[in-house]
Amino acid sequence: MTALRGPLYEYGAVFPVGVSKTKRIQAQIDSADAELPALVVAECQDLLLQISEQTARIETKTKLLAPVAASSETARRLQTLPPLAHASTCCRVTGVGPMAALAVKAFAPDITVFRSGRDFSAWLGLVPRQYSSGGKERLGRVSKAGQIDIRRLLIIGT
Repeated sequence: MTALRGPLYEYGAVFPVGVSKTKRIQAQIDSADAELPALVVAECQDLLLQISEQTARIETKTKLLAPVAASSETARRLQTLPPLAHASTCCRVTGVGPMAALAVKAFAPDITVFRSGRDFSAWLGLVPRQYSSGGKERLGRVSKAGQIDIRRLLIIGT
């Protein structure tokens, strides 16, 4: 989306972040009063086509994996996590999608290995490891040794 929004911003067309805004971008590109060079219009249309193709592929895979995820207790629970109390109203996402839930079930070690959710996040490489004692906070490095597929799915939000 940034590759699409960037060139349009150069010509004064500012759009909010998010794949859900592609229809608004498409309408702006197709309008006669857009005053965009033909090369920029062609590139943006190509990017919009790529976004729609990828979105369709993701939706197809999600529909295929939804029944599989529904049959697993762990995956079902991961998909229905409550929203964080401190999350803002615009970002109140509950749970994860079927792809991420099945990836956690398949690739992560038994969850009882981790003392807390923070330890699991540190294993994934989302937060730094914590070596704290006596009230003194000592943070280690962010490890990239965890399961990269799970980390990627959690970051991109599928």
